[in-house]
Amino acid sequence: MRMRVPDKPIVKPDTYFSLWKLTDEGVRSPAGVRDTVGRASAMIRELGGECHLYVSIGGPYDMIGVARGVDDTKIVQVQHAIRSLGALETTFIKTREFSYKDYRAYIRDVNRLRRLKL
Repeated sequence: MRMRVPDKPIVKPDTYFSLWKLTDEGVRSPAGVRDTVGRASAMIRELGGECHLYVSIGGPYDMIGVARGVDDTKIVQVQHAIRSLGALETTFIKTREFSYKDYRAYIRDVNRLRRLKL
């Protein structure tokens, strides 16, 4: 006899993209940038997360970090700590992975909200 698995969305951890730009100080100090990137990685690991770094080719950002396994409060703490080091300016964007089915349900909810009567 086969057991039917409930059709529930798989909850995946939130993903935070950090968009990094070199500051004037960072442009003048490659060693400071290297130190900041190393410290940022250590911060995420200390908080129980994992992270990966990408160097962008073109566009408005110099590097893109991807972190998982931390929460909103912790990622804001990391953002403030990175900024305080002076070499990088950073903006974090929180994302959530959706399956196509999950995204369709999300759009249904958006449309339902759009149709609310005042």
